[in-house]
Amino acid sequence: MKRSRHSLLWLVATLNLAGLTCLCAVAGTRDPLAGQSPSTAGDVSSALGSIGFTLMLPGSFFAASTFVCAHALLWTDVAARMVWYSTAVLINLLLAWKFGASYELARNVG
Repeated sequence: MKRSRHSLLWLVATLNLAGLTCLCAVAGTRDPLAGQSPSTAGDVSSALGSIGFTLMLPGSFFAASTFVCAHALLWTDVAARMVWYSTAVLINLLLAWKFGASYELARNVG
């Protein structure tokens, strides 16, 4: 594995970690903090959720089916989200690895 593929995997892992941090922070902000209006808490939660979801694209989009399946199996919301997020991270790392391998192959052939 060459340095470029390692760099790409580290970048994707870092972005996914930042996305996970944002999404996990959203789970704790459903109730407004002391001295905070409910609309402000909703705005912060919505912004963090949007940032976290965006940082974990495309894996979070493709892994959404695992979230739906987990809810269909009547898992708790926390367990369903853990499965969704972990599947999204795995998909993103797999895509980065495949992209890096394809890039190296194309660069070595041409």
